[in-house]
Amino acid sequence: MMYTYREFANLVGTTIRTLRYYEKIGLLSPIDHDGIKQIESSYLVTYQTIQLLKQANYTLEQIKQLLQNQHLNDQLLMQKDLIKIQITSQMAMLKFLEEIEHSPVSDERALFERYLLIQNQEHLHLQFDDPSNLEYRIAFHHRYTTYPISFQQWLFTHYQFHKEDHVLEIGCGDGTLWLENQNQIPADLEITLSDVSYHMLEKSKGNLKAISQIKSYDLANAYHLPYADQSFDKVIMNHVLMYLEDENKALQEVKRVLKPGGIFYCTTIAEDMMQERDALIRRFDPSISFDQSTLYKRFGNENGQLLLEKSFNSAQLFERKEVYTICDVDDYYHFILSGKGLSLHLEPLYKQKGAFYQFLVNEFKKKGKFPLTIHTGLFICRKDN
Repeated sequence: MMYTYREFANLVGTTIRTLRYYEKIGLLSPIDHDGIKQIESSYLVTYQTIQLLKQANYTLEQIKQLLQNQHLNDQLLMQKDLIKIQITSQMAMLKFLEEIEHSPVSDERALFERYLLIQNQEHLHLQFDDPSNLEYRIAFHHRYTTYPISFQQWLFTHYQFHKEDHVLEIGCGDGTLWLENQNQIPADLEITLSDVSYHMLEKSKGNLKAISQIKSYDLANAYHLPYADQSFDKVIMNHVLMYLEDENKALQEVKRVLKPGGIFYCTTIAEDMMQERDALIRRFDPSISFDQSTLYKRFGNENGQLLLEKSFNSAQLFERKEVYTICDVDDYYHFILSGKGLSLHLEPLYKQKGAFYQFLVNEFKKKGKFPLTIHTGLFICRKDN
């Protein structure tokens, strides 16, 4: 079915002027029928898609690229990621306003720091509330590691469990650490798993239901652990501290729940972790960032020992470093996109997904591979007797 500009404008509730502008910039391609421009009925869906993308703060130029490069279903599904990011930012602002309503702050610096803390926490919930992103990254590392054992198995070679130890993991994720090492878990261990994400805990329960040593799955915040003083012989916290705005507060909680002489195992990243990925993204769009430097400066291989020794008797570092060779553009693309929520500066990436994918394709044609440095560290700390 065909419509004149006036008929189409009346049908969708817009103006002829808007339709002519869309034609001018290439969003609309009318058909000339006996000297009269007419619009096909298929554009009814296209017009509604344009309005949806405009509400999501896409520019008309970005919308044009999306409509040209993606199928309609892909265009609509793509909104899921972006809408989640936008809702998360709005929720952070709402929580911030509610907090200052009940506890006013007059100092501008303190006000800004409080907002950043809330914003960071909300975005981390976005990342870790969906197990699929973490699962994809774990699988990615399994595919490309040059070590004979996985990162989780490597960690287990450093753990020293004793008979009837009570063990707590803070930030257990989907339980991969225990799943991959289930045959190495001492029979008499008592394990408690905790996470800030209900969905992660449910995923862990499903993955680990055959491991009888796991006694409890608890929804818990690292700043306020729901356990009595001196409850655990070992505490594990892998790739968590670097995301916390107040790492010292979390460490005091760890120290509180550890028994005298207990051991704290925690992992982090080094300064050169994924440096090639970050350089690649900067070339594509300097406004996009994983804020990697913020993470390792807060708690990394280079400064972790000094930070930990403020709370513990000793802190020994064990490092694991390798360079992946990635020859699959799609795999690398999805790996990078799986990081939503890990940084406050990733939102522009989801508005340019099509362009970013083509950028990766072009980079691969020039270089034939993507190197990726993976450099992590395990700190082993002991609490004073």
